[in-house]
Amino acid sequence: MIDWELSESYRSWRERYDATTLLEKIRQRFLDEMCSPTKDTIFFVGNQHVHPRAFLVLGVFWPPAPVAEG
Repeated sequence: MIDWELSESYRSWRERYDATTLLEKIRQRFLDEMCSPTKDTIFFVGNQHVHPRAFLVLGVFWPPAPVAEG
């Protein structure tokens, strides 16, 4: 995963938190916020010519999930 926002979170937090807390913060950011049930998360993926069956997450778009009508 090479998503810019997640990478920047790691870079900015690694100086402030111990390893355990850092991993928990990243998990919270990614799973609890970016991929929460209230978001309509979309992953942008791509591959490399030399590894056509391996994909990288290049970015994440996480707008609010549509509200169910009814």
